[in-house]
Amino acid sequence: MKRLSRLFTLNFLLLILLISCQKEEIEDSFDESVLENISETNSIVRSTTVCRFTLAGLQPNASIGLSCILDLKDETLNLPPNVKIKYLGGSFINGTINVSGGEIDSRLMTSTARLTGTYTLTHQEDVVDDTPSTNNEGRVFDPNAEGIIQGVVSDAVARENKKILQEFIDKAARENVTVVSINAIDAYFKTDDPSGRITAENMAITLPSNFKLKMGENTHLRMQPNNYKKTALISITNGNTDVTIEGGNLYGDRDKHNYSGGGTHEWGHIIRIKGASDVLIKGVRFEQATGDALHISELYHAFDSRHIESSNIRIVDNSFLRSRRINLTIVSGNNVTIENNTFVDGGIDTRYSKGTAPRANINLEPHREWNNGIVGGTLREYQKVHHIYIRNNTQIGRGDFYASHGDGPIVIEGNKMEATISFSVANGVRIANNTFEASDAEAANGNAITAGVAYATEHPLVFDNEVYGNTITGYHTGINTGGQNTKIYENYIEGYNGIVLSSGRGIGLHNTTISNNTIKVTKYGISARKSLDKVYITNNTIESESGPLVLSGINIDAGQSNQKLYVKNNVLRGKRNGSVYGFEKNNISNSNGIVLEQNNINGGFEINGSNKLDIINNKIYSEKTHGIRFISKTTTNSKIKDNDITINGSQYSRIQCIKEDVNLNSSVAFTNNSCN
Repeated sequence: MKRLSRLFTLNFLLLILLISCQKEEIEDSFDESVLENISETNSIVRSTTVCRFTLAGLQPNASIGLSCILDLKDETLNLPPNVKIKYLGGSFINGTINVSGGEIDSRLMTSTARLTGTYTLTHQEDVVDDTPSTNNEGRVFDPNAEGIIQGVVSDAVARENKKILQEFIDKAARENVTVVSINAIDAYFKTDDPSGRITAENMAITLPSNFKLKMGENTHLRMQPNNYKKTALISITNGNTDVTIEGGNLYGDRDKHNYSGGGTHEWGHIIRIKGASDVLIKGVRFEQATGDALHISELYHAFDSRHIESSNIRIVDNSFLRSRRINLTIVSGNNVTIENNTFVDGGIDTRYSKGTAPRANINLEPHREWNNGIVGGTLREYQKVHHIYIRNNTQIGRGDFYASHGDGPIVIEGNKMEATISFSVANGVRIANNTFEASDAEAANGNAITAGVAYATEHPLVFDNEVYGNTITGYHTGINTGGQNTKIYENYIEGYNGIVLSSGRGIGLHNTTISNNTIKVTKYGISARKSLDKVYITNNTIESESGPLVLSGINIDAGQSNQKLYVKNNVLRGKRNGSVYGFEKNNISNSNGIVLEQNNINGGFEINGSNKLDIINNKIYSEKTHGIRFISKTTTNSKIKDNDITINGSQYSRIQCIKEDVNLNSSVAFTNNSCN
């Protein structure tokens, strides 16, 4: 009651003070302390009453409050120096206020009023910057005052909502207002084109250059449900630059979309950045995109003289939830930083809609083609992705971080993951210092890291890639690698399988180093197959309950007889019994061209039908298995020399240092091996 009494008293004083129907002047300000004790916006109802006075008689240094709608009648109100006008529920409409060093409460401004001169905007909840602006920088979009109909509405109303907001933004831009703030709102916006002639980015709520859209935690902008394949809620395009979107909650129409028209409907985006630069997306919550929550691309193809790339994009402190295809996609972009975001369940199925390929959280997917399909010939690049930095994000649930194509640097670093990070036809990739803790789905049948292209061991676009410093726990496979030119080092892996070389449909791995990794697994430490050439497995420490090193079907096809896999200076430990390792065996089967040298091996080796093996200067200790055992099929053209083999067979008296279950070809030479 005390607060209401003060408000009544103040309005009464203002009514007496401000009425100037004839020539009366406003002499002085009321007591500022009374105004300061009045509660903030949430306790003041916006007035619908038109003022019955003007402010023509204001004196310099006056401090007043406005509790009604002041219609400027398309004229300019020139305020004297240092006037302060406070918000008491009122507003300015239809005109210009020219300020001379005064203060204006931002809540007084509407879409039909503008400020000029030198002034300070007050009421910090509505102003974007931490300090008051001294330029024409802020305007507040009041949905009720502007005519927005909130809640579930018809298509016609949703289209009018979009028109109202777009006109407000456009008018602010024309008047050099650089910040528009939206606070409490929950409304639908229809942004599709029934004719199909206007592109999605131009039908969206488009933001101009030199502009910031500031939203609060109670700002909810929603895509009106539709049946169109290509839509966007908000866009930054047409070469626009220096644009910020900060805060708020943005929604696609995924679970209410009409998919009956056929096709994937994968191009429904929440924010589309297409041919724009110097863009910041910060603190936004994205939910339920029909396609991608945030989609970054170009205007015109890279080889077109009209090409405008998207560049200098920062995506920070956002949350991305349950997009139907991908939470964040870059099909064309240069110098894009994705940092401190949370990504949840990209591409997941929901109760009302199935996800669609590739079902990811982040994907780099530029389109480029080799002329006539000849790899290494003439490359036609429609889109380019390069200088990408994905740092310190949190990924929850399903959905990979995937660089399907791209040119480096592509840095994926310091992220906390529950799914997979992978790259394919890319160069300059760094997957570094990430922490992986598998979700239930990934633990059952997933890789933490997939490195390289599976279908080619010689590819001109795949080189200079590194995977290092990652901590991986709980996955079915820690690292799966294929292709060429990758360094994998200093990773820590606990789980089912450690590192797999050329698995599944892959054809092999060339020119790759795997070194200084620590692997503790229940199945295989390092396993490899198919075409391996100039591959070096060195200085790793592997503990396995089944097989520290398992090599099968390596270099056995035509043209591979001179290829080499080198396994040197590793610690290979079989199943642990208390503090002793020496049980489970390593295995080489049906393979060609393997050098096994200077390893410290606990658990013995089993060799089946291989060729061109050099087993040299290893230290082998075994308690349960033979030191080196040849089984099933004969081995040829191999050297077994200078190995130090120790057998502790107190429980297994039949085990031997070297055991031949088959007659070996005379081309297998045993030289200077010791048996203890």
